[in-house]
Amino acid sequence: MQDGSFYPMDVQGARPSEMINTRISFWSAMRAGRTLEGTQYHLKYLGYRAWVGKNSSGAIIAVICDGVSRARGPLMAEHLSTEVSRAVGTPPASLIEAAQKGWANARREAGNEVSASTITAVQIQGNKAHYIHVGDSRFYILRNGQLTQITKDHNEYSQRVQDLMTNQKLSLDAARNQADREGAKKNKLTKAIRTDYRRMTQPDIGKVRVFHGDVLLLVSDGIEKYIKDNHLKTALEATLNNHPQNPAVALVDMALTRGQALRKEQIDDISAVMLKLE
Repeated sequence: MQDGSFYPMDVQGARPSEMINTRISFWSAMRAGRTLEGTQYHLKYLGYRAWVGKNSSGAIIAVICDGVSRARGPLMAEHLSTEVSRAVGTPPASLIEAAQKGWANARREAGNEVSASTITAVQIQGNKAHYIHVGDSRFYILRNGQLTQITKDHNEYSQRVQDLMTNQKLSLDAARNQADREGAKKNKLTKAIRTDYRRMTQPDIGKVRVFHGDVLLLVSDGIEKYIKDNHLKTALEATLNNHPQNPAVALVDMALTRGQALRKEQIDDISAVMLKLE
C-alpha cells in the first residue's frame, strides 16, 4: 500500500493534451470491521486488502480485495492483492494473469478449507483505465462534478434489479423498490473468487478513457453501506477539498463514524483507494 504522487514516464497511446506529464496522486485507507459488545465496538479480523501505486515494473495499479465472511477470506484477499499489485505487462491480460496466480497460490495454501474474496483492480495505461472486477466492491470515476459507477455489483439485489428492468421493463427506481419489497439481499454475492472452484471465476473486464481532473475511486461495500450513492459524490468532493493530504482516510473514517452512529451490531470492513489525475 502506498500514498503519494508521481509523473508517469511511459504514456503509450496518450495524446499530449490528455496524459503526457500528467501528475497522478494516490491515496488509500483501510479500517477493520467492528462488533458491538455492550456499549463499545471491538475490532474484528482484518478481512480485506487494498493497494495503490506504481509497482516495480512501472505499472500504475489500484486494487481492493474484500474477503468473504464465514470463509477464510483474508487468505484469498491477501494473495489476490499481492499478485495483482505486482502485475507486469499490458492490461487487461496483466491483471487477469496476476489474479490467476493469486488464486492458485491461495488454493494451494487453503487445502481443504474454503477461502473467497471479491476483487476490483485498475491499471492505467496511456489514456485508458483498464479494470477487472468480481464481487461487490466498486470502481467509480468523478469527472466534472459527476460521479459514475463503472462496475456492476455481483450480488442478489443488483441481479434482481437488473432482471426486473430487463424482463418487466421497470424503471431503475421501481425495480429497486420491488427488489426491496422482495427482500433481495445486497450481502449475498452471486460471484466471488473461491478456492473450492476448479477454475478461477471469470472477471468482468473493461476499460474507460481518463482525462485530466478525473478522480478514480475504488471502495469496498462497507463504504456503500454507510454512505449511500446519493451522498457519496458530496462526501468524496468534501474529503478531496478539506483533507488533501489523504482524502481516502477521511472518506473511510466518515463511513466508520456513520456506521457507529447507527449502532449496528456489526460494522463491515471499510476500505478506499483514490487516484487523481492532475
